[in-house]
Amino acid sequence: MERVTMSILSKRLPMTASTEESHDPNDRDESRSGATDRPADGSETTTAEAPSPETTIDDRDADDSPDDETAADAVAPVLRPFESDDRDALGSLYETATGEPLDPAWFRRLFVDNPFDLGTIPIHVAEDDGELVAAQLSAAVRVRVGTDVVTALHTIDRLVHPDYEETDLSERLSTAAEERYADSPVAFAFDFPGEDAVGDALDSGYRAVDEMPTYYRIQNPAALAARRGRTAGALGRLGGVVARGYLGAKRRRIGVDRDVAVSRVDGVPADRLAALAERVDADGARAVRDAEFYGWRFGDGGTYRTYFAARDGEAVAAVVVADRTEENGRVSLVDVLPADRASSTEAADDSTPVRDAVRTLLVAVAEQHADADLLTAFGSAFPEGAMRAAGFVCDSDYPLSTLTSQATLVAYPYVDDVSNADSWRCGGEMLTDGTVWSATMADHLF
Repeated sequence: MERVTMSILSKRLPMTASTEESHDPNDRDESRSGATDRPADGSETTTAEAPSPETTIDDRDADDSPDDETAADAVAPVLRPFESDDRDALGSLYETATGEPLDPAWFRRLFVDNPFDLGTIPIHVAEDDGELVAAQLSAAVRVRVGTDVVTALHTIDRLVHPDYEETDLSERLSTAAEERYADSPVAFAFDFPGEDAVGDALDSGYRAVDEMPTYYRIQNPAALAARRGRTAGALGRLGGVVARGYLGAKRRRIGVDRDVAVSRVDGVPADRLAALAERVDADGARAVRDAEFYGWRFGDGGTYRTYFAARDGEAVAAVVVADRTEENGRVSLVDVLPADRASSTEAADDSTPVRDAVRTLLVAVAEQHADADLLTAFGSAFPEGAMRAAGFVCDSDYPLSTLTSQATLVAYPYVDDVSNADSWRCGGEMLTDGTVWSATMADHLF
């Protein structure tokens, strides 16, 4: 398993089941629980009582000695914005909290070289006696919501030193960010926490928007069953005769649009995708798909291929694929143009020219990666009917639903008064309206 990087398949993605143990959707959040658990009421521990006047210092219990106080029992840590010379201390905190080293290239590209930031790195830290003991990491991105294009912050992670896990530092860091960005050019924050982390986000004031689906196309059940990991094994056990018959039936029934020509390009052609997005991707709330976004988001050294569908010589749809077949038998579909919206007037399984083009692309991707054990696609932007027609199953389907948990999209507006219902409105749309959003893994910045 690779270290945390900007890779699409990083194990820090809570919603994508993997073919390896460390990719289980629950693993990331369980590994974080030791760094973020705290009392429900946000209280902090108190120091021992002072001895009675009749008790001398030498007669005290050893448990009452000041030397036995934890770091969290001392003066409350100071919360402040991240500074450039905090880099090494943040790396140390990251490794202590997660058990993994902080990847310098990942950090620089996501936080330092981010083309969408507002001149400062959106990280908040808690410092105690010269040591960083907690941090909230966010990354800036331009998001289109309704009629507006705004700067938003994707909450990447919250880190808390194990000695401070019983404190309210996580909530305090969120509050510090809220105070810093209220009435600033930053419009709101969003995140995709997994099942075990969504509670922390809601405790910090975020509101749940919608659950995000992940689709799976099982192509080699036997190989999956032999791999480590609860989800991988379950996907494999769902295979055998049943899965082979299911995919065989799907192959026989899948219809492709014969008027659509499919082409494949190595890499992610930012300008070409941006031109297509400008024509066909005008609806839904998600990161603005311009050339700058594509160049930055997929400039992580990963191996990508882009499939285009053209009708009468003009591109009408595209799917970006992260090809990691040689590493773990999985191929991920990480973006789709145009996005399919849940609020569409057509039913999910209705045929439209765009959905027919996307379905044709899905068939082409499956044929090109026939040797992969598993194809996955995260997000509500993929048209459900086309996904199912192409042989994908959703993680909300039984029995996958008993083994996996969907990520939850959450949001928080940076305004003075979040109690006002209109404060949750952006570009004429409610941030908490799940039908407005159309996300893919491209919107999941890490």
